[in-house]
Parts: sequence; structure tokens; C-alpha cells
Amino acid sequence: LAPLAEMFRKSCECESWIRTDYLPTLAYEAQAKYYGHDFKSVAYLDRLDLFNRYDCGLVCEANKNLAFFMEEIYEHLKNSKFIIVLRDPVDLVRNRMLNFVVWLDALHTASPYYCDDYRTFLSSQIDTTNNYFRIKPGNFDELGLLDLHIWELEQTLKTIIQSSKQLPSDAVKFVWYENLKVEIYDILQFIGGQRISQIAMEKTPKIKEVSAAFGSHTFNWVESQIVPRIPEIYKRISEVMNGINVQYHGV
Repeated sequence: LAPLAEMFRKSCECESWIRTDYLPTLAYEAQAKYYGHDFKSVAYLDRLDLFNRYDCGLVCEANKNLAFFMEEIYEHLKNSKFIIVLRDPVDLVRNRMLNFVVWLDALHTASPYYCDDYRTFLSSQIDTTNNYFRIKPGNFDELGLLDLHIWELEQTLKTIIQSSKQLPSDAVKFVWYENLKVEIYDILQFIGGQRISQIAMEKTPKIKEVSAAFGSHTFNWVESQIVPRIPEIYKRISEVMNGINVQYHGV
């Protein structure tokens, strides 16, 4: 996020809001809106007003929950534009599973126990500021950990696509993270920025680097779940993305 956001800021020469994991993440509100419940909490209203308070011309925030409020953000921030940075779905699901396993400190547990623990944990969240609220399918108790993450990714993308179709066509641009170097100047043109010297982008970590970072025990368990289903993951996400004018050169 940081190198890309810095490039945008210099190009646009404006005040910016650049944050990663800014709290509250609106996870509770995203879940409430997904299920058709009242989502306009104090935290939600404050977040909408926050960007105006800081007089921001550019907002870069690593927060998938904001995808559920594109129409509301557009209504609140007139003439705003959205750049949706997508990521290779296999890398994304792998990263989410690894981070959640480490966060729960569940390295010593057997995988079936861990999956049960995962469900119990997500079902027990009552603090509305908590970042670990998740939308859940009707057959939540029947799905394995990987299926839950794939389903959540599918639903998030469907929400983004549905919301994007309610906005002017020139207000939304989809781009794959893996293609940023190729498309960076198209992005700058889209947001009305000036052409500048390109800042070095962070490379997607290689598999060996990811394994070393999370530990071989954790990584191997997650890979044993993901690898046999890689073709299925790509197929399911490709079906969700069908009709969207964005190409991923890595698949």
C-alpha cells in the first residue's frame, strides 16, 4: 500500500489519508449491511465525515470492508473515484489463512480442531469495533476453513461489482496488484494525476519467503489445503469477475 499511495500523493499533489488497518475497520457495519440490517453506526458516520474533516483529496486504505460502502462514500464525497486493487485470489486466500492461524496461535492444534475453533471464534464476536466480524454463509457450520475464505472473497467481489455498476462508469477502475507496474500511468491519468517518476513497487513475496515468515509447520498445513484446489479457486473467482473490464496477466 505505502509505495502506491505515495506515488498517488505526489502525482495529485493533495492532502491524503493513507492508512493500513485503521480502526475501527467497519467490519461490524459491513456484516450488518450484507445481511440487510441497520449499519449506520456512530463509527460508520464518523468514518464518512473523517475524510471531509481532513480535507483529503486522496484516500488509500487497506480495508476490504470499505468495499461494502462504495455507493454511500460516493454520495458523501461528490465526484469521488475508486481504484479497486485486486490480488491473485490464491495468494490472497493463502495470506488470510496464514494470518488467521498465526493470530490464533493455533500452530500446535490438529486441523479439524482448528477449524472448529475458527467457527467458535467468529461466532462469538460481540464487540462492534472488532476487526474479526465476518459475513458467513448459511451452511457456515458445514464448510472447512478454506471454503469459508473462498466464499467470503466471492461475496466481497460480488458486492464490489454490484456497487460499481451503480456508479458512473468513469468513477471506478479495477486493477490487479500484479499488473500495477504495467498500468500505473493509466491509473494516474484516471485520477487526474501528473506523470511522475515511478516509485519502486514491493514485489509479491515468493513462496519460500512466505514459508519462512510464517513457519514451515503453519505454511505446510495451509498449502496442503490450498494446492489441490488452486484450479477451482481461479475458476470460481473468474466466474465472479466475468464481464468486468480488467485483465490479470498472471493466470
